[in-house]
Parts: sequence; C-alpha cells; structure tokens
Amino acid sequence: MAHSGSNGGSPPLGRGAGIPRYFAEAGRRLGTACLGAALPALVAIAGAAFVVGNAASEPVAWVGSAMATSVTGGEGLQWAFHVAVVVGVAGLTALAAALVVEAYLDLT
Repeated sequence: MAHSGSNGGSPPLGRGAGIPRYFAEAGRRLGTACLGAALPALVAIAGAAFVVGNAASEPVAWVGSAMATSVTGGEGLQWAFHVAVVVGVAGLTALAAALVVEAYLDLT
C-alpha cells in the first residue's frame, strides 16, 4: 500500500483556500499572543505609575506624556507603557485582519 503523504488530510499550502485559512489562523494566534502580553503589562505599568509616579494626580496627562515618548529611545515607565500600547494595537490589528479574512471568505 502506497503512502500518499503526511499532511493529515489538510490541503497543501498554496492550493484552494489554504493560504487564506493559514493567514486567518496565524492572525488569530499572533493577535492573541500580542494581547496576552500587552494587557497584563499595561495593568502592571499603570499600577506602578499610580503608586510610584505622578500618574495618581493627573492620569490623563501621564498617559498623554507616555504616548509622546519615543519608542526607540525612551526609558522608564512611560516608555514601557508606550511599547505595551503599540504591542496591543498590533495584536488588535492582527485579530481584525484574521476576522475580516474569515468573514469575507466564509472560513468557519
């Protein structure tokens, strides 16, 4: 008896709806991972800023100044907050792209 391959019955990459399905699955995984990293980091950083920093007196001004810091050359709690927000937005974007692909191509 000949063995036809070990792809487990799934269509090979590059044929049919394989690429959109893989894109949607990868988008869901990447988005979930990014949000799973960003949300606890945001909570921890905001908590530390309220306890240690000046965020307790003016939280909206602190968030505004945190988002004004440079992602590439910043430091401290404000930089960490900015990076966590960027990672969270990237996660939301990846999830949204995956959901759009799934809905448009009816991949359920």
